[in-house]
Amino acid sequence: MNITNILFENFSGYTSGKYGLAVASLTCSTNPDAVCENITFKNFNVTSPCEGDPIIICDGVKGDTGVGCVSSNSTEAVAALSQTCSVPLATVSPTF
Repeated sequence: MNITNILFENFSGYTSGKYGLAVASLTCSTNPDAVCENITFKNFNVTSPCEGDPIIICDGVKGDTGVGCVSSNSTEAVAALSQTCSVPLATVSPTF
């Protein structure tokens, strides 16, 4: 499958912390015939409730994504994924 010209623009918010400091992960085929290019992040402000800087994991993406991406097997990604945490769930009062 070929994927080109994708723009993730104006995303903001936070993750659950299930994947630690990783706030996004893009994995494209490593098949030399597959195309995965011109995938860009613009105004992407997603954070994690875990303590530390959020990271974006990118594998097989060709070209500049507009953000710092790390490979899933990099020490930075492995460390970020291991830092899982959670936030309390919202409650509704009165309960139904």
